[in-house]
Amino acid sequence: MKCHFTPSAACALIVFTVTSYAQINTASLTGLIRDTSDAVITDAKVTAHNPATGIDSESQTNSSGYYSFANLPAGTYDITVQKDGFEKALTTVILDPTEKARQDFQLKVGAVSSFANVEAAAPLLSPDDSSLGSTVDNKYVQEYPLLLRSWDDLVNLVAGVQGQRYTDQGGSTSAGRTGGFNVHGVRQLENNFLLDGIDNNSISENVQELTTQVVRPSVDAMEEFKIITNPYSAEYGRGGAVISVITKGGTNEIHGTLYEFLRNRDTDANDFFSNRQGLGKPENIRNQFGGNLGGPVRKNRLFAFFDEETTRIITGQLRSGTVPTDNERVGNFSAAAGAALGITYPTVYYQGKPVPNNIIPASLISPTAASIMALFPEPTVAGADLNNYFRNADLTDNANRFSTRADWQASDKDSVFTRYSWSVRSRNSPGLFPGIADGTQSSSQGNYHLTADQAVLGWTRPILPNLVNDFRTGYEHDNSYAKQEPFGEPGGNLVPGVPNNPAFSGGVTMITFSNYNTFIGSPNFLPKFQKTQQWQFADTIAWTHGTHQFKFGTDVHAPQTNNFQDVPGLRGALNFDKIFSCLRNSNNQCVAGTGIPYADFLFGDPQTAMLSNQFEANQKWYWYDFFAQDDFKVTPKLTLNLGIRYDFSSPVWEGNNHLSNFNPAGSESIITASSGSLYDRTLVDPQRTNFAPRFGFAYHMLPKTVLRGGYGIFYVPFDRAGSENQLALNP
Repeated sequence: MKCHFTPSAACALIVFTVTSYAQINTASLTGLIRDTSDAVITDAKVTAHNPATGIDSESQTNSSGYYSFANLPAGTYDITVQKDGFEKALTTVILDPTEKARQDFQLKVGAVSSFANVEAAAPLLSPDDSSLGSTVDNKYVQEYPLLLRSWDDLVNLVAGVQGQRYTDQGGSTSAGRTGGFNVHGVRQLENNFLLDGIDNNSISENVQELTTQVVRPSVDAMEEFKIITNPYSAEYGRGGAVISVITKGGTNEIHGTLYEFLRNRDTDANDFFSNRQGLGKPENIRNQFGGNLGGPVRKNRLFAFFDEETTRIITGQLRSGTVPTDNERVGNFSAAAGAALGITYPTVYYQGKPVPNNIIPASLISPTAASIMALFPEPTVAGADLNNYFRNADLTDNANRFSTRADWQASDKDSVFTRYSWSVRSRNSPGLFPGIADGTQSSSQGNYHLTADQAVLGWTRPILPNLVNDFRTGYEHDNSYAKQEPFGEPGGNLVPGVPNNPAFSGGVTMITFSNYNTFIGSPNFLPKFQKTQQWQFADTIAWTHGTHQFKFGTDVHAPQTNNFQDVPGLRGALNFDKIFSCLRNSNNQCVAGTGIPYADFLFGDPQTAMLSNQFEANQKWYWYDFFAQDDFKVTPKLTLNLGIRYDFSSPVWEGNNHLSNFNPAGSESIITASSGSLYDRTLVDPQRTNFAPRFGFAYHMLPKTVLRGGYGIFYVPFDRAGSENQLALNP
């Protein structure tokens, strides 16, 4: 059920249309004004009226006949052109976020009191922009059938975009992530997400937030979004696509929405694999509900908007694997035991001699191994040695999020907005086994608790008619915590030497068996956490001069911090092969048909073992950039987009100088961080030559055809490859 309401109507199964909403300054509009003889008209007054908020913006044509609005909120505008001695011209345009729109006018001689309607330019043509992009407005976002109302799924409809594929049935490290996609082959971690003009990219070293965005607004809190697949403008950094999202604001009319979406399993059939294993129909409940309200606080001056959404998901997951059979748990690998399973066991050797009847004597079985073997559940498929255990377990994924925004037209020149967004997500992904046995391989499973919030402030002010300043500042915070399902539960600390620490204990040491789909225990990297904070300060000046539209800007990200724990093996990790229960040949290799990983385990002889100490890294860094952009209209049909950008990202240092690195030169091979220069603290030479030229052109060949091209160099501020390349985790 979904209801829109006004003050004069109660909420019922009646839908009222939601009009356009005011937004931040994310689009520009320019155009050439000429008379019927194609002579340019100077000093013509151009007014852009936003009917939703009643706010007017004014511009004037220069000596070249061009007018320019450097910063206009995305939305619908009535454009009026007036000049003494000419008829007034009027048209309506729709501006998309980040769009460089163009609308030309040709005025007829006549009285100003008369007017002529002008056909608007073809939508999405942008004849002055070399970049390629696609815009999805709110009406399409709301009406398209989206799984869990995730707006970023629509990005997959754009040419060159490949969506991320994963399944909760598997153990992919990206399971549970949202909003991931590749554009033209560029890694998804290099995409650039902007929310109301502020950087919205998460900064943990392993994407533990389960999204590359800090906050993801509800579809009802969004006005529209645009994806630029070839961002040649110098104002854009990073190396991938730009995804610019604008949120809704209030208007001069009160509008609201109440809704609930429910899906359950009542009419579902059992899935093929559960049915084949004789398991019941898995759970499948998805429930989303929420609402929003927006309107004027003071007409034509101050507007407010609030949105809240709750999601509740329970999904049955089929877990499958291999558990040791009853005979294997006690070391009985005899011919008779193998025949009962339809297999022939390899011969088991102990210290170079075969064990009698291929049955390991009880005196040779490790008490630790026997205790862990007892934790395996019984097979659910009788008479099978491999893939003999199946169960349906419930995955829960619950989330709440809200966003509130205020837009203030402080004066005829000053436009101010602020927004605060908050979200929390709790995701519990079950392991293969219930209880302390767990049997989870990937740290993407387990229990996650994720919170995030973002605060934004923007101020736009024209300094001169052709000079506009736009300032943004923002604060973003992520707190991601994940732990194994049996965290804190007693009874699993069975492996000698593994500490019993309440900070990470609970469950069994992760144990794997080569050549078997068998494992027990909880993932190596759990528990883990990432606590990130980032501040951003950005300022841009847009200046129109003749046939040039200049834009200059700087963007400072400081301070940036990430306190994280992301180390493997806090509870130990063991792998068992057959190398201790096989017969060795002259090359010290195992002879075929000898040795069993289960036997090595029962002997207590692991192939590999790992145990790490607990450590919390306190990462700090900063980055900044400068850019200059000139959109030069060489002719009314040809525009050159010329730009230069400089990016600097400091190497990461550790707050307590807990960094070390390997130096192959000199007598001391290990070097450690110390207070002093940036190199002393980071042990990395900073790269200070990141100049990135940008070039693009747009040629308006025909009324509905534009030829575009571009070239650019891009720098990624930091790479997110996980904890393996973090110097803070070196010994």
